[in-house]
Amino acid sequence: MNKKLFKIIVILIVVVDIGFIASRLFLNNKTNKQPDASEFASDGVTVNTSKVEGISYTEFYKDDGFKKPVIYLGHGLGNNKSSTYSLAAKLADNDYYVICADAYGHGDTESSEFLSASEIIIETGKNLDIIFSHCESNENADFSKLGIGGFSLGAEVGYYYIAYGKYPVSVMCGCCGTPDFEELIGYNIAYSKYKYGKWKDVTDSSGKSAINSILRDNNPISKIDNFIDVDMFFMIGEDDTTLPNDVSKSFIYDHIVGNNSQVKIYKQKHEFTDILTDHIIYPGVNYEYRKIRKKYGL
Repeated sequence: MNKKLFKIIVILIVVVDIGFIASRLFLNNKTNKQPDASEFASDGVTVNTSKVEGISYTEFYKDDGFKKPVIYLGHGLGNNKSSTYSLAAKLADNDYYVICADAYGHGDTESSEFLSASEIIIETGKNLDIIFSHCESNENADFSKLGIGGFSLGAEVGYYYIAYGKYPVSVMCGCCGTPDFEELIGYNIAYSKYKYGKWKDVTDSSGKSAINSILRDNNPISKIDNFIDVDMFFMIGEDDTTLPNDVSKSFIYDHIVGNNSQVKIYKQKHEFTDILTDHIIYPGVNYEYRKIRKKYGL
């Protein structure tokens, strides 16, 4: 682990502070035109919004020909990629190549059907491989140093991608998510279908059973070995009734080898508040980061 990669850990945690505090879980995003991404960028930062196979994504980076660590930012359920623009621009200023993308059924990504939250996670995770493969030829992107930051849906996509994605992930910062999809069984959010601001509840037993099977068959924890070398930071709301937190805690304590991962439990719901900001905005004084720095001789 070099100093550059450690900086990703620090910045990804500040990522949640800057970018996802504005994310709202159930924002209807198709009715609102997304802002011009270039308005968020400073001089010298290239911004490109495009589509590949119908997937809408935006890149922020300095076009100087130097390879940069890549960071993907994932938005919450019902939001869109514009909620991460401010953060993406700040990361690009600090020499990162940043990708923001609309999840399946969100924003400007072409989506043909209503899917359950679990199916949206899976389809969005698959979409990341398409985006990354398309962007890999950019001379400014170094996909051997890949970080993911996500809130809620974005965190779940990150966990899914670590388990099943093509590109190895070096760093993951997840806020209000669980790496064990089976823990979602029984929660209302698992039995809701969503597309472009519209919801359909799954109420029949056969429909719920089908969703439960999807969660079991695509559980990231079944690929636990893929998590071992990922530096991870979990931010969990103790009073979160939208997504569970018990498995997130046991996942760290029982499954992750070594001390390359940390978990923080806050007296919060499914949200990101100033209390969390106060705890993470100065990472240099936090115990977790002193441990990480000591481990890697930084």
